[in-house]
Amino acid sequence: MLKEPFLRNFSPFLKIIFFGLIVVATLLFTLLLGMMLAYAIFGPDVLSQMMDLTGNAILENIALQKYIQIVSQFGTFIFPAVIFAFLAGRNIATYLKLDVPPRSASLILAFAAFIALLPFINWLMLVNEQIHLPGFLSGMEEWMRTSEEQAQRIMEAFLGDTTIKGLFINIFMIGILAAVGEELVFRGIGVRLLDEWMHNKHLAIWISAIAFSALHLQFYGFLPRVVLGVVLGYLFVWTGSLWVPIITHFLNNGLAVVLMYLYNRESISSNPEEFGSTGEWSLILLSLSVFAGVMIWIYRSENKKRRLPESISFFESDKE
Repeated sequence: MLKEPFLRNFSPFLKIIFFGLIVVATLLFTLLLGMMLAYAIFGPDVLSQMMDLTGNAILENIALQKYIQIVSQFGTFIFPAVIFAFLAGRNIATYLKLDVPPRSASLILAFAAFIALLPFINWLMLVNEQIHLPGFLSGMEEWMRTSEEQAQRIMEAFLGDTTIKGLFINIFMIGILAAVGEELVFRGIGVRLLDEWMHNKHLAIWISAIAFSALHLQFYGFLPRVVLGVVLGYLFVWTGSLWVPIITHFLNNGLAVVLMYLYNRESISSNPEEFGSTGEWSLILLSLSVFAGVMIWIYRSENKKRRLPESISFFESDKE
């Protein structure tokens, strides 16, 4: 057994490179293992089914698409984060700030901040959709729009399952796995390593949020997702607990899944995708004001609880 973490003496930049290599290795291994498992679940022609997952064929085999999504989430986010945390700090929970219990007040306020921000996020989505690339990049823009439409059709197919089984699979896949995996990687590791490298937690939060949004490959939701990533980053840094962004992320995704389930079953009449949508500037500004007030409340209550000077990174408490 190693007496100290393998990556302890690596520079932050080398740690980032090493983490990228771990992601590639675990993703390849997980996909290989997943294909072997898929053989037993989907039958011996599963390879031909996977090769045919293009265009409308994707929508005709949603069960396989969900399976691939779940396997890739483990391989891209959860397994790499756990392995890296062990190699960098030995104590996985401590390194990832999972051993810090969240305050119930902060959790409630964090989710309230997300809800308050909805009108602004929906307006920003409209702004993002109006962005056009220069003429010489028209081919790239067409590809981006096609990819966006394909991703939207797949998500609609995922959420279109109105069975109880489909609901629980969607909550697990879109709510739990996405929240846990993405927060482990982009906040638990991303923000930490960037802060160690640049010694600027604000820059670390923004860069991590940009990477978080870019990885979704949904270009016309890029700006709103960056903003949400920034909010989750500050919640992580201010509270010192990764559970706060994880649970907030889960509540946001999980609520969307449940509401779409109810809407598709005609149990509610309002389309959840339109919740918070408004063209009234007064409501958008009110949204931002309430959001800012709630975030300031979280910052002050957490700062008072921890009594840490502004200049000290909360990651320094881990260093020997």
